[in-house]
Amino acid sequence: MVAAATPTSESPSGTYSAAVSASSVQAGVATPITVTLTNGVASANDEGSTLYIGSATVTMTVGELAPSAVSATTPGWVATLASGTPAVVTLTPSSTTDPGVAPGASVSVGFILTVPVGSGSHIAITTDATPSSTQSDGDFDDVFTPAMQSFPISVLEPSYTLGFSPAVPAVVQESQAFCGPVSVQLYQAGTRAAVSGIPVEITGAAVSPSAALPDLAGTSTVSTNSEGLAVFGDCSSGTQIDNLGTFALQATSSSPLVVGAVTSEPIMVLQSYTTCTDTCSVTVTSATTGVSATIKATGKGKFNLGASFGEGLTPACASQVNPGPWDPLFVGEASGVSGTVTMTFPKEIVNTQANSGRPHMQVCAHTSTSQEFQAIGGGATADGLVADCVNGTYPYNVQGTNLLGLCVQSRAKGSLGHETVVLQVSNLGDPSFW
Repeated sequence: MVAAATPTSESPSGTYSAAVSASSVQAGVATPITVTLTNGVASANDEGSTLYIGSATVTMTVGELAPSAVSATTPGWVATLASGTPAVVTLTPSSTTDPGVAPGASVSVGFILTVPVGSGSHIAITTDATPSSTQSDGDFDDVFTPAMQSFPISVLEPSYTLGFSPAVPAVVQESQAFCGPVSVQLYQAGTRAAVSGIPVEITGAAVSPSAALPDLAGTSTVSTNSEGLAVFGDCSSGTQIDNLGTFALQATSSSPLVVGAVTSEPIMVLQSYTTCTDTCSVTVTSATTGVSATIKATGKGKFNLGASFGEGLTPACASQVNPGPWDPLFVGEASGVSGTVTMTFPKEIVNTQANSGRPHMQVCAHTSTSQEFQAIGGGATADGLVADCVNGTYPYNVQGTNLLGLCVQSRAKGSLGHETVVLQVSNLGDPSFW
């Protein structure tokens, strides 16, 4: 607390008033503020001295000022910002012969104030006026009472929410940084909030109560930038998922200003996910069964091709192929792209079924309900054993059904007891498990 000087009969106290243009500010938002000091002295004192405001200071208890934005708005005055905390602006006449602000006159200073997020519900702007006098006897003992005045400023601490922006990719490759990348935007009342310094953390989330959690690696905690965006790395170095399956991400913040959490759309993590131009080929192998598959795709222009074992979904017809364990192959994403799927079954799986020594392995397939195929027995199905090709092409024996072109082109036994089955597929974009 600053004590006011005690006036005497020879040093009557003067008054000045101060006004602040804003009664509240929003935390984290740069706010223009003007502070005006007015000399309220009515007349000269008994010595014939007129009391002026010779200089003044404006102090922010909390806040940050941009030096380039601080300026005296009254001609003939200079505003100087002192470095450090708290922020202090000093007002002085630009001329040493200027006595200051005369009775009834004012001086103003403008600045841009930014109160950091989390600073509390109030701050104070304090003014302090220093007098000067026209009295020539040199006593200059007139004072302003009170010299210091304080103005409480309400700080609005907004409630922010989070959102993935842009949305996370629907498909990514195992153990590779998300190429998007993963970004979380700060929002206020549904509008993007350009507030920096808010910590954001992403963790793994399950897409269903019984689903596994993703094994996250790489960048998982960052703070928002000047656009209110938390960017988790880039395509070469950032967040990644190191296990296969379908998962989600959840974004939260330790800041009390952020309300709730947000969960991403499902993300399928594949062994291989690549961008192709006209043609490409990928090979993946099951860590569970040892089955390998090579997908050769042909299309026009650029397309994405994904393939993976280990997705954890099993077609209903799987038991007709072998008694288990099952680890179906997923092929998808390449809409309108045709190709072949070559699957090699190791001897251990081939021997699970009795046969005459000739190639015999059947292929169980599952597709979306909008893309049925012809199964063994001639019926149309979305889950069943795939029929053989007729004269090297797709059979279309089911009347009135728009069938996916899918058939077994060939089977061959290998010298090590393994068996290779080649499938023809008219549309690799249909999410399929073979």
